[in-house]
Amino acid sequence: MPYKWENALESLKNEETDLCDMFSNPEREQHFVFTDPIYILRTVMVVEADRDCSLDDIHTMSVATQEGDYANWYMKEYYPTAKLKYVHDVGEGLKLLIRGEVDAVIGDEPVMLYYADQLDVEEQIATIETALYEEPVGLALPRSKAELVPVLNRAIK
Repeated sequence: MPYKWENALESLKNEETDLCDMFSNPEREQHFVFTDPIYILRTVMVVEADRDCSLDDIHTMSVATQEGDYANWYMKEYYPTAKLKYVHDVGEGLKLLIRGEVDAVIGDEPVMLYYADQLDVEEQIATIETALYEEPVGLALPRSKAELVPVLNRAIK
């Protein structure tokens, strides 16, 4: 079922959905149990094409990030002085970037590429050289369904 990300998290917490693929972090582990990883996902930061930028610059930037995304936790943990602007989705973030309302947009690489293509802004943006992070993604389940994790892990293997 497709959801806005924060609604997907809420639906899983409320056991309206059975599982969801996501990054694990201490905050999420309070509500969910996780399987072994099923794939590795890169999260990237894009800026205007003519801007020279690196990860060190994030500390002083305004950055669009999707509400409820793992990137929010990551940014608060590793770049606490960056100013985060929460957006509905990466597409909205890219629109803000093109209008000069934010310095950068953070999102999962495949999602970023999709929206850049849909908005026809590939020539106007550039990905900084280094991924913000590249981490394993597992399946998250409500804590009440923890007994399913070993079964799913066998299937993943």
